[in-house]
Amino acid sequence: MRLLNTRTLAFKQFFGRRPPYAILSHTWDGEEVSHQDVRDQIPSLQSKQGYRKLQESCRIAAEQRLDWAWVDTCCIDKMNNAELTESINSMFRWYQQAAACFVYLSDLPATGELKTNLPNCRWFRRGWTLQELLAPEKVQFYDKDWNLRGAKDGLIVKLESITGIPADILTGHASIRQISIADRMSWAANRQTTRPEDVAYCLLGIFDVNLPMIYGEGENAFRRLQEEIIRKSNDMTIFAWQKSNKHVTSSLGSTTPHRSGSPLLATSPDDFTRHNKNETISILSVRNAAMSASINPEYIVTNKGLRITSSLLRLTQEDIGKPDQGLHYFLGLGEIKPRSSPPGQRGRMMGITLNKNGPDFFVRRNCPLRVLSEPEGSVLLTTCRRSFYIQLDDTATQPLNITSPVDAIAFPLQHLTTTTDPRAPEKITVWPGRARPESHWDETRRLFFRSNKRLLVLAISAFAIFQDGTRVELLMLVDQRAKRPAVQLFLQEKEAELYEWFLGRTEASDIHYWEQLPGELWRKASPWPGSQVEVVVGGGRRYVMSAWIQETDDPEAAALHQVVFRAERAGGVTDEIRAKL
Repeated sequence: MRLLNTRTLAFKQFFGRRPPYAILSHTWDGEEVSHQDVRDQIPSLQSKQGYRKLQESCRIAAEQRLDWAWVDTCCIDKMNNAELTESINSMFRWYQQAAACFVYLSDLPATGELKTNLPNCRWFRRGWTLQELLAPEKVQFYDKDWNLRGAKDGLIVKLESITGIPADILTGHASIRQISIADRMSWAANRQTTRPEDVAYCLLGIFDVNLPMIYGEGENAFRRLQEEIIRKSNDMTIFAWQKSNKHVTSSLGSTTPHRSGSPLLATSPDDFTRHNKNETISILSVRNAAMSASINPEYIVTNKGLRITSSLLRLTQEDIGKPDQGLHYFLGLGEIKPRSSPPGQRGRMMGITLNKNGPDFFVRRNCPLRVLSEPEGSVLLTTCRRSFYIQLDDTATQPLNITSPVDAIAFPLQHLTTTTDPRAPEKITVWPGRARPESHWDETRRLFFRSNKRLLVLAISAFAIFQDGTRVELLMLVDQRAKRPAVQLFLQEKEAELYEWFLGRTEASDIHYWEQLPGELWRKASPWPGSQVEVVVGGGRRYVMSAWIQETDDPEAAALHQVVFRAERAGGVTDEIRAKL
């Protein structure tokens, strides 16, 4: 660390232990003094606008019996990339270890009400000054004429109001590490830096991570910051952000629908803007974590996306205050509660909704954060705990569009009406039930994703409900080895062994292949393009139910294929309903 002698203004390099020193915090103005200017004592040195900052900082430090000072404009040789990288990665610690930090507010008038003028200072809107407020224990504020106007410990209430940072963090009574990533990011929201990369670099110390400096990478620096945070922490509130624009409402809990996917990672700290500064986002409490099966989730960034081992909640919009809006996958990230809540109080679970876009592959839905409003003691269904992927961003090879037809088989809810007797038509409803393997089944849209492992058996149950209340469970096995998949239909009560093999004793994570089936089951399960079973219902009425898979010709359909059912009785045939999802 290079320090400036407060009496001679000469540099000295220190390695290891350093003497007590003062440190300057300020916003850069027009003519700042560089390292080369001071080292070479150029003739115009003292005429530069920034030279007075150097003089005054050293004067005040000397008056406080500090022999050394550090000023960022001249104590870093910015022509040396290695030194610049080391300095930026060390800066939070340097401010933290300073004996005193002098904040120079060049736009704070020497007269007038401090409580009126202080919030308008540029210093509170710059990126680098956030760590310079948080890290040092002793912070003194000076106006444009270098008059002392107050110290941090005496301005806590005002500083908390301006920055939204809790008082116990500003005073040092609580550690920054105890604060969720989302809350820390919110402190940096709407702060500016001259270079786009510095939006990320100025936050390294706040998140206790290190990065190499790559000026010219632009917004990718903030992505690298998030990836490094993910590597060191499993605090899932790093994904608790949302865009604020005319297309997406900014209020937590809104349910505005969107037709495309969203990146999983934020593009800047502004995405973490907290519109209600009286609320805080924290990691999941033990109770909420247990309910969402998100206790200590493991996740890592891969070239396929974020691989995470956790469970997902399956909830309707009723769970978030909007009934009859369908089923969604929900990933719990944290909980939101009033900042004044007593320690240990449980908040409302908050997270993101996902669309399944392939086997064990999800895309974040382009909509605001969801806040659950489940009643006390309610039970939410969860998927089994497994490893799956969430797409990180929009790339040419992995588009985030979640509405175009995918290579999957749709199992729509179907309403069939017999036409045998027009005077007394009978209604039959067919809907899908359990499906295996769960990795390939999208319960929210009732889709079975086809796999590049064509020998994989897709098994699903279906329930046929007749008008007299008779309920018949069917077993369907899908053969996807051919370009056009085929289905075989069975009655569960007649093929109990087959049902037990695929849906009874099997776990949600189990996968079966055609060549692994025992001989007897192989003969029973060998499918063909069409399949039918005979069903007997109340009064001895007999139906022949058939099912087949056909291609969809609707460009807005969810899948390329769908299952179609037909029921026939006494020569009559039901209408075929090809419902769009």
